[in-house]
Amino acid sequence: MLKLKVSRLLSLLKSSSKKKSKKAPQEDKQIDLPSKAWSLILEYSSPVDVVKWRRINREIKCVIDDRLSRLLYLDVWRMDTTSILPRHKDNDGDFFRVRSSNLLLHMDSHSLVLVSSSHWTTRDVERLWAAINMFRTAAMTLTMDASVMEMVVAGMALSDSYTQWIKSSEYPSRVRID
Repeated sequence: MLKLKVSRLLSLLKSSSKKKSKKAPQEDKQIDLPSKAWSLILEYSSPVDVVKWRRINREIKCVIDDRLSRLLYLDVWRMDTTSILPRHKDNDGDFFRVRSSNLLLHMDSHSLVLVSSSHWTTRDVERLWAAINMFRTAAMTLTMDASVMEMVVAGMALSDSYTQWIKSSEYPSRVRID
């Protein structure tokens, strides 16, 4: 229910920030909420949605960036995600599933936990790496399993971007096979 109301509120904000055409004058529906109200809304929202909401406008981006600046810990684990959250559920109020991947997110006031499935795909690795890069500037301490690092290296080796980089590097031109 709260998520639906917040989505409607954010859609109103997004539509009010777009330029209005000169042909059809529209009624001004601008909503101004104090940053404390936004931070209260963000506290009860999914971290996946919070990341998406950064793109709505500058005010919300500043509130979200302020919240992210208080992160102290970024923990990255690799385990069976179905033991935390069943496959058919998107969230349990504590952990939230990232759509179209096997990643789970949990966010507190001072910590963020990323959980990757032990049965990973290249897409999961790319999304995990993007999440780590996004939150690494905010967190003071990064804790990562060795198996997660192995997974990231193996997944990046399988991805197209890494293959393109290897092909374009000078390494193949230096190796001579006689």
